Amino acid sequence: MGDFCQFCGQELRGNGKFCSRCGKAAKKDSLGATVLDGVKTILKRRIIVYFCVLLPAMLLIGFIGSFFFSKSDANNSVQPNTVLSTQDKAKQGNTAAAAKETPIYEAQKALEKSGILGTVLATSKGKNSDKGFLSIVRKDGENSFIISDQANKQIAHVPFSVSLYNFPTNHKSKPIPPIIFPMTIFNDHHDRDEKDGIWHGAHHLIPIYASYSFNEAGDVIPGMITTGWGENPSHYQGHLMEQKNVDLVNLFLSEMNALRRNVTTNQIAIPAN
Repeated sequence: MGDFCQFCGQELRGNGKFCSRCGKAAKKDSLGATVLDGVKTILKRRIIVYFCVLLPAMLLIGFIGSFFFSKSDANNSVQPNTVLSTQDKAKQGNTAAAAKETPIYEAQKALEKSGILGTVLATSKGKNSDKGFLSIVRKDGENSFIISDQANKQIAHVPFSVSLYNFPTNHKSKPIPPIIFPMTIFNDHHDRDEKDGIWHGAHHLIPIYASYSFNEAGDVIPGMITTGWGENPSHYQGHLMEQKNVDLVNLFLSEMNALRRNVTTNQIAIPAN
């Protein structure tokens, strides 16, 4: 068997001084040493190829892959947030719409259209309030009952008092006591009741003496209504002649229980005055 080139492992033939493959000076050595040196040279070349070509290529591929994966993850992470944001907006819209459907909100808007300013604290307004409703309204630190007769398009004011608010609790009393209060009709007309009470410009204050009763369910049943001359009459012997004015008093009586339920449902603190 012949010798081999110590640089590339090529078999050396004859007595050549140079390797026919790599061109380097041939140094003849034992077969084992020559083969070992050739293997080392090949390994060195492969290592150089790995570091110079393959490793940079692998790093480049890894960088490109990580870029696309990170972009994909970013897109995926944005979508749930976008959906959640849309849902939150929908919930907010529903909440706002629900707030606009509350009886207090509807009463507030209805009274504002009638020229009544102030904050509605509670109201009897509901689905069955076609005839009208009763509200507690606060303005400039004072609380008032506001009667809205939608059928006759009339608005009246009654000063707030706890005793008036609590008159439905008299259903256990025997006899049932009447209630007395001043009722001011805004922008009233001079009609058959014009001599009752007193006028303040276009507003007509009528003193009211009202009797009432209760049915088995505790609902108020309006009774006889009388009035008198002047702001504080000594006798209530007159009767209201205009049905529209009677309707205002009846609304005040019959809607008080619904107003009280609205106060309880919404946990509203009852004003002291």
